Amino acid sequence: MVAPGGPVAFEAERLALAQLQIDSNEAYERAVRMATEIGAHALGVERVGVWHLLDGNELELRHLYTASDRRHSTERERLTLSETSAYGAALHARRAIVANDVTVAPETVELDYYCRPLGITSMLDAPFYYRGTVGGVICHEHVGPKRIWSQAEIDLACSIADMAAVICSQAQVLDAKERLRDATARRLDGSRVETLAHLSTAIGHELSNTLTSIQLAMLRIQVSSDPKVAELAPALAKSVTLATELLDGLKNFGRAGTSGSKSRLGEVLPALAPMLQLLTRDAARVTVELDEPAAAVALPDSDLQQILVNLVINASNAILAGKTGGKIEIRTRTHGDKIELSVRDDGPGVSPAVADRLFGLYVTTNPHGTGLGLWLVKQIVEEVGGTIRYEPAAPGARFVIELPVRAR
Repeated sequence: MVAPGGPVAFEAERLALAQLQIDSNEAYERAVRMATEIGAHALGVERVGVWHLLDGNELELRHLYTASDRRHSTERERLTLSETSAYGAALHARRAIVANDVTVAPETVELDYYCRPLGITSMLDAPFYYRGTVGGVICHEHVGPKRIWSQAEIDLACSIADMAAVICSQAQVLDAKERLRDATARRLDGSRVETLAHLSTAIGHELSNTLTSIQLAMLRIQVSSDPKVAELAPALAKSVTLATELLDGLKNFGRAGTSGSKSRLGEVLPALAPMLQLLTRDAARVTVELDEPAAAVALPDSDLQQILVNLVINASNAILAGKTGGKIEIRTRTHGDKIELSVRDDGPGVSPAVADRLFGLYVTTNPHGTGLGLWLVKQIVEEVGGTIRYEPAAPGARFVIELPVRAR
């Protein structure tokens, strides 16, 4: 059979694909789409799938192109091959798997349960390699009368697989760059937090001295013979007490990280509460409710504080933007070997368009935000085996974190 696209058309498309620079996730997706379309049109098949090889005998469909409706799909599907699979053996031993009749070819007989419902009669599959081993296979699936694959078509399928190998190699480089960029972003953010910690300690120390002087002056005001002066004392005392509580929170924030990889919720959260209240800029009232104050989680104090600071800042920004004003509730609940830490606000909530990618890097709805906050929180939580999720709170938003319990 002569390929519908013709050798000249194929070469032009292959050259365009080879020149495509995989420098972003969008470019990677575009390259995969191009490769599958080239395979479908050049070989005249209905379906072209990109399958990745997992754990030896398991294949996972990562991308599928169907020619009749020109549709690309990234829905995942898995096929598990038996330990004695002829298809699996051929995948590791051959340049191409040629099945003119999938019901007869020994390599594809075991795939009848997959082929029959889709009307697949012939297959021409070529493995692609990266990191020196088989990384997956490009499957060209013909629907209709059985095909007799020519040597030219087999060579073409192998060439497409070679293109897939190049795409995968470039994608690996892209992934490495992304990880490096993520690590750099986190180090930068961590450095800023460390700087803030030192700064807060210094400021707290200096202001504590000032407040001590004010408190000494208060004692004189209270015993003043002038009744108008004396009646100012209660209000001033209340203001000084509040300022002292805020400074205690500031100093505790600066001392974070001294307890190693374990944080006692009953110590960290109450001490941090005044600082969190200050961060809301009077947009909301912060409350803390602990079901088991003696419980400890698998995080250093600094990481736990950073999580709460980020979530409370986000919550207060949402409340300010929505002008609904109100409450931010921090709660903990112990469930076996897990502790659930939740932060809820009564702001306008998160739109469905943003909710699905809320924890992505650089995702933000705040025009002045960096898009690092929730992403960083997720990294911190997952590093210790925890999870984080967003839940609509009607009204507002609720972030739920589950962390492993640490022995007290």
